[in-house]
Amino acid sequence: MAKITFCYIYEKKEIKYQRKKINVLIINDIELGIYFTNTDNLIVASVITGKHSGKAYPILGNESSEDKYVIVTKDIDIAAQNTGYVMNFNIIKKRLKEQIYYKYYQPDNKKSPERVIPIKDKDLLNYLDNLENTVDLDISNINAIHNQLKINFLYQEDQIKMLLSSLYKNKQLNDSSLDKSAILNLKENIIISGDVGCGKTSLLNQTLEYLKIPNITIDISELINETITIKEILENLYYKYDENIKVVESGCIILNNIDLLQKENKDISNDSKIEVINNLSILLDGNSFIINGEVFNTEKLSIVGIGQFDKNIKTNDKTDYKKIDLNDYQVLDYPNNFISKFSKVICMTSINNFEQLRNILIDSNISPLKYYIEFFKEMNITLEYDDEFIDYIVLKASKLNMGARGLKLVLDNYFNDTLLDLLNNNKNIVLSSHKDTIKLTKKR
Repeated sequence: MAKITFCYIYEKKEIKYQRKKINVLIINDIELGIYFTNTDNLIVASVITGKHSGKAYPILGNESSEDKYVIVTKDIDIAAQNTGYVMNFNIIKKRLKEQIYYKYYQPDNKKSPERVIPIKDKDLLNYLDNLENTVDLDISNINAIHNQLKINFLYQEDQIKMLLSSLYKNKQLNDSSLDKSAILNLKENIIISGDVGCGKTSLLNQTLEYLKIPNITIDISELINETITIKEILENLYYKYDENIKVVESGCIILNNIDLLQKENKDISNDSKIEVINNLSILLDGNSFIINGEVFNTEKLSIVGIGQFDKNIKTNDKTDYKKIDLNDYQVLDYPNNFISKFSKVICMTSINNFEQLRNILIDSNISPLKYYIEFFKEMNITLEYDDEFIDYIVLKASKLNMGARGLKLVLDNYFNDTLLDLLNNNKNIVLSSHKDTIKLTKKR
């Protein structure tokens, strides 16, 4: 028997969370529909109002794995009763929507598979929100990412462009229909070199985050000391992203301190270095592994090596990173032409002078000072500063020869020492300096 009913329309998604497959229902709309049993003896509802009008969706508990939407019905008389017996469709619909307090639901399999219960687990909710915030990349997205990275990482504009272009190109290749040989020939594995505190690791991590590329970081010393194998690296990546083999095959493996493998490094035996390089070549050449019974193809993986490298790389002008290319890294003499397996070299600009550090502290979106201001704002403390304070912090940091990393170290030490004074002082503080000390001034 057919009857008119209110239809709660849910979008159905199957996700992997903590190594388990779970069904998630996302509330999409509330409309009127006709509830009936179709010719296949399945209970469905044909929506007759709104954007879903003319579509027939299965009632929750009767759906197949291919169905994108499911419906939970509510009798009109019950809906009217819950909204004060106002017999006006638009008013009832509005009030029903106002009574929806949650976004994500699951089938209530304990009481009735045709009912839903809200998801309240905070960790799961955060995971679902992150999935929802994933955007499809187009040219406008890439430009936005590029602009954001330029604000975050000063003095690295060319490096940002090279890294973003290479990783985005790899991502597009992995989403294409090209065969394994074509992907291996066009994909770019990357070397990023630079002094301490230039931002090479932070830039890579943020770029991967913005591009939604799954990744894992391994220190080369772990391979040298045989505390991890290549297969275990792939397993860690696989389990980190809830055993989604298709997602992680297009991921990124970050090899930190890859410069340890140079022949000039006498602290590590040449045999050990050759063994590690031979194992890494299996990844770089695109081979397959069996992980948890599934085939993990590595030809789509982006491999990025990070290190300081030899400061005496031979170039015509050592101060111009634009003149440094792959040939300059060949002189570092890696065994078995290992370095030639990386097609892109990105040499970061060194951050070492007073002006650079000062501008980063004031203007960068990821300045540690800005983070501290936000942190104290959470405690209802407003921090301001004068030029003397900035110059004091920058001068201290520049003496550490740690690049931008020195700014965080100096600020950490300062705020650790003055935290109680800040909490006990007036809620509006000006940071200043006098000779070799910092003073707190209550702002009137």
